Amino acid sequence: MTHILLRSGGLCDLEGEQAIEIFCNHAAGAALVPSGSLLKEQTVLAHGESPEWEDEEIEILAQTYSVSEEVLVRRLLTLRLTTKTFYEKKRRQYLDEFARLPKKKGFVSPAVDAVSALGKPYVRLVLDAFRSLKLTANDVADYLGVRLKHLDAVGHAVEGE
Repeated sequence: MTHILLRSGGLCDLEGEQAIEIFCNHAAGAALVPSGSLLKEQTVLAHGESPEWEDEEIEILAQTYSVSEEVLVRRLLTLRLTTKTFYEKKRRQYLDEFARLPKKKGFVSPAVDAVSALGKPYVRLVLDAFRSLKLTANDVADYLGVRLKHLDAVGHAVEGE
């Protein structure tokens, strides 16, 4: 039997098969950054025809959808708003920036771990369903993969931006 895994980077993988990971990345991008919405963004409308995007434009759009800059640039590529060359250049830039970050030591709380692994949009959706009484606390804990005692901390982790 094959298992789908959610990795902390937000990418899914099916027993290491690259084609499946690419599909999962595409599906996640489409869910988190819907094309209809992205194409109506003022930043996109004002951008023009150039396949080159300024870091500020990418950051604004990434923040709007609560995704990483790399996810946003990948979405631009999927929607043919940039080129593969530009995407690969930005990916190298992001990997270099990540490699230069100081390595953090210490314990990651279950709340921070859950938000990091599942993504803020998903966690907010689950918490909103709980607040509107559509889910029980036990359901929320199951969906987020945390114990009940960590639910308040999850709320603070996702809202405390």
